[in-house]
Amino acid sequence: MEVTMKSYYILSAIGKDRPGIVADVSEVIYECGGNIEDSNMGLLRTHFALLILFSAEKEEIDQKLSVRLKRLEWEKNLTVFYSPITFEEAHAESKGKNPPISHHNLRNRPFGNRLPGSPVPRRSRDQHP
Repeated sequence: MEVTMKSYYILSAIGKDRPGIVADVSEVIYECGGNIEDSNMGLLRTHFALLILFSAEKEEIDQKLSVRLKRLEWEKNLTVFYSPITFEEAHAESKGKNPPISHHNLRNRPFGNRLPGSPVPRRSRDQHP
């Protein structure tokens, strides 16, 4: 029986927000034999950012992944970076992991009752703090 070691990678993809970005990136990972372990996504104005931790058991994934991600950058107008990481890094607990947002914990957040990214009310010059 042949034992294959998993390789772990961190990938980031950034581009103008549009439907299908997650599907496009996930498809490339799947085609290369990868398995998504964790992800984080965000929207900043008109741009979408995707961070993915994924693993693969195939040794030849680097070449295949590099070629397909370059094609994805060209065809889908995304900026994509990926980097191998160690087993320890892939399984480390996230120190800054944010709890899920719910109405219950909004009062305890540094943004008060606003969600991060929502507009801050401006004070007029006549108002004093």
